[in-house]
Amino acid sequence: MNIAALLPHVEVFGGVRRYIEIGNALVRRGHRFTLFTPEGVPPSWLVFTGTMRPFSDLGRGSFDVGLCSEYSILEAYEGLEARQKFFYFVMEGHKREREVARLGLRFLGNSEGICRRMETRYRITCHRAPGGIDPAIFHPLPPAEREPRTGDEFRVLAYGRIYKRRKGVD
Repeated sequence: MNIAALLPHVEVFGGVRRYIEIGNALVRRGHRFTLFTPEGVPPSWLVFTGTMRPFSDLGRGSFDVGLCSEYSILEAYEGLEARQKFFYFVMEGHKREREVARLGLRFLGNSEGICRRMETRYRITCHRAPGGIDPAIFHPLPPAEREPRTGDEFRVLAYGRIYKRRKGVD
């Protein structure tokens, strides 16, 4: 398949990582995966094996499947030519969710709860597409590495967007 996805950027965020890793997995399986961003510049923090293209290339070529989960780039997404276009709901309660539900797209949701909410509220079909992690990368440290370290090395765990109450920060 020839698949395209749109993102507003490729900075270090979990949702961006999700698209990059999905794209890499699809490329390994023999599909083509194109990631469109405003500039079309590949991420510098994670290897991406698909194709990067700028928004200015939207409309040049067609795809079997199109993916988008960001409300701020819906207008750009309209310019993507794809046989099937999906909007991937990853957060509930956005002020434009009603508008998106009426666009005639197909829908994915990253949880059972968000799909149930969208189906009940907007009478749409929402396919379950939960996220996940790569256990080869994200796993508990071996016990020897869990001990406090001395010297110059230290590790920092950072968490962004603490104001997003639904993210489970508390």
